[in-house]
Amino acid sequence: MALVVAGKTGGLGATGAWIWLAARVIYFPIYATGVPVVRTLVWLVSIAGLLLMLIPLVF
Repeated sequence: MALVVAGKTGGLGATGAWIWLAARVIYFPIYATGVPVVRTLVWLVSIAGLLLMLIPLVF
């Protein structure tokens, strides 16, 4: 939402959004099956996607 309000919806922000969405979709079945290490790695990828969305807002 903040990217839309700031008018920075393309580029790095959009890439981060897709990475975050894909990681969260992958995370759900891994969480449901209880795979601990891979679950943490996928969660970290989703956090990286959030950080990619934050960069255009800050700079």
